[in-house]
Amino acid sequence: MLGTLLIKNPQKTTPRLRRYLLRDPFGDAIAAGAVNNTPATIGGLRTGVDTENKLSVIDGAYSFSGGKATPAFGDPAFSYQATPHARTFGCVMIFKGVTIATFADGIIGLFPIGALGVNDAHGFRLASTSLGIREAGAFSNLIVATLSAGVSYDLAIIERAAGAFFFIKGGAFSTYRLLGITAVNGLANLVVGISNKATVFTGTDIITPSRLYNIAPLASDSFTIQATTDGQGHAEQNGGAGLTWLDAANTWAVAGGAVSNTPSVGAELVTNGNMETGDPPSSWASGASGVLDGVADERTGGSGTQSMSVVNGAVSAGRCQQSFPQPSGTWILFSGWGRRAVGINNPVLRVRNTNGGTIAYAITLATTTSWTFGVMTARLLTGTSFLGVEASSSTASDEFRADDVSGTALTLSTLFRSLVLSTPDVYRRARVVSLTAGTQAGIVIRLDSAATPTQGIIVYFDGAGNIGCEEFTGTTTYTALFTAVVKAFTASDSLIVHAMGTAIRIYHETAAGVQTLIGTGTTTVTTGNLHGIFSTFSGNTLDNLVTYPIGTEGQWESLNSM
Repeated sequence: MLGTLLIKNPQKTTPRLRRYLLRDPFGDAIAAGAVNNTPATIGGLRTGVDTENKLSVIDGAYSFSGGKATPAFGDPAFSYQATPHARTFGCVMIFKGVTIATFADGIIGLFPIGALGVNDAHGFRLASTSLGIREAGAFSNLIVATLSAGVSYDLAIIERAAGAFFFIKGGAFSTYRLLGITAVNGLANLVVGISNKATVFTGTDIITPSRLYNIAPLASDSFTIQATTDGQGHAEQNGGAGLTWLDAANTWAVAGGAVSNTPSVGAELVTNGNMETGDPPSSWASGASGVLDGVADERTGGSGTQSMSVVNGAVSAGRCQQSFPQPSGTWILFSGWGRRAVGINNPVLRVRNTNGGTIAYAITLATTTSWTFGVMTARLLTGTSFLGVEASSSTASDEFRADDVSGTALTLSTLFRSLVLSTPDVYRRARVVSLTAGTQAGIVIRLDSAATPTQGIIVYFDGAGNIGCEEFTGTTTYTALFTAVVKAFTASDSLIVHAMGTAIRIYHETAAGVQTLIGTGTTTVTTGNLHGIFSTFSGNTLDNLVTYPIGTEGQWESLNSM
C-alpha cells in the first residue's frame, strides 16, 4: 500500500522517511531467461515471464532483445508483484533511460496484480515510432509523441484518482513535457511493470518515490463564479483559482455551473429581410428557376403582413437569394423563419461561396407546415457570399415560405473569454455541455489581445458533426491546421488542445472520459498568453475548463529530483 514508512535510526531519536516504495537501478548482471524472481534494490522481486530468453540485466540496465518467435504481449515481461499500491493522486512512477533500437510494440507502466496483457495496461505504449497511451483497454493507442531510435528518454506517470498524467524527457524534449492526461482507469491496486511484444530496447532506473508530486493547473474553472476562476474545473480541484476572466464587452454569463455567451452584433446586413417591401419582395433574386411571390402569410408572431413564397421551377430546387458582401473571415449570425407550403419542400437557409456555387453553410428552417425559427453562425469564406432560402427538394411546383431573414456580423472580440497565463504552450480542456446545431463552441488559445484580437487558434465543435481547428492571423485571415475528422457532438463532450511550439494536437473526449486523437498540425501562431473559451451563440454552454503548462519553460523539472 502507498504510504510513508518510518525507519528507526539508532543514531537519532527522530525517525526518517523512506524515500522510495520501489527502486531498481539494475546494478546486477543477469543472463537472458534468468531475470524472474531476482531482487530490486527496494521493492521486492522482479516477477515475470521470458520463455524464449529475451530479457536480461547488464551494465545498469534491463535489456529486451525482442519478443518471442510468435510475438505476444506478456512474454517477455516483468513487474514488481510484491510492491502493489493503492491508486493515489500524486503517486509517481519514473522509467529512466528508455532507449529503443528496433521499434515494434510494448507497454511501459502499470498493471493490475498478476496481469501483464495489453488490455490490462495503464501506461505508455511503444507502437512503431509512435509513443501512445494505453489505459485498461479504453484506448487502443492514443498517440502523444514521436520517438527516435537510439535516443534516451525518461518517461513518468503520475496517478490521478482515475487515470493519470503522462510526461516525457529526452531527445527533442529538453525538459519534462506533459504529453497527456487521462481519466478513465480506476484500478485499485497496481504494480509497476513492462510488457514487451517485439521491441528491442533497454532502460535504466525504475523508481516509485514515497513522496507525492503535486500537479497543479495554471487555471481551472467549473463556472460557479462570474468574474474569476473557482479552481474546480477538474477532478482533483487543487489549483488554478482566483484568475480574472477577460470579457471584451461583458457578453459571457455564468449560471447553473456553466458559462454561455451572447456575442455583440453589428447592423442588419440583409435588405428587406422581413419581405414587406415589393411583390415579389424586392432585393431578393430568384435562383434555380424558383418563382418568387409576396403572399399574405406573415410568420407566426410577426409584425408585418407578407412573406416570401418560392415555388420550384420545372425540376429545380428553387431559391430566393441576395449577395452578402462582407470581408472573408467575418463571423455572421444568420436566422430566419420558414414553413413548408405545398409538397415536400423544406426551406433551408444557405450561404454559398458564389451565385449558385458551393454551399458553405446550411440550416433547415422547417420540416412541417408550421412556421419554425432557425439560426446558424458561420465564418464567410469569400468576400461576396450569397445568402438564400432554398428548397430541399427538386420536385416541380413544390412551394415553401420564408420570412424575417436576418444576417448580422458578430464582433470578433466578444466570441472569446480569456485568461492571462504564463506560457503559450498549454494543455487545455473544456467541456461543451450543450451545442445549438449550426453554431460553434470550444477553445481558444494564444490570443494576442482580448479587446482587439488579431491572432489566435480556435478549436471547436461546428454544430454540423465536425471538429474544426484553425488559426487566424489578422482579423479575417483563417487557416485550417488540419482536415477535421467528422466527430458528431454529444452533450458534455470535451475538446483537448495540446500546443507545444509549432506542433498542435487535438483530442475529442466523451463524457465517460474516452479520448480520440482528431488530428495533428503545425501552426505559425506560437506566441500569445491569453487562453480561454469560444462560442458564437447564446444557446451554447461550456463547463469544466482546465489548463496545464506543457513544460517548455521547465515547469515540471522538479521531477528530476524524485
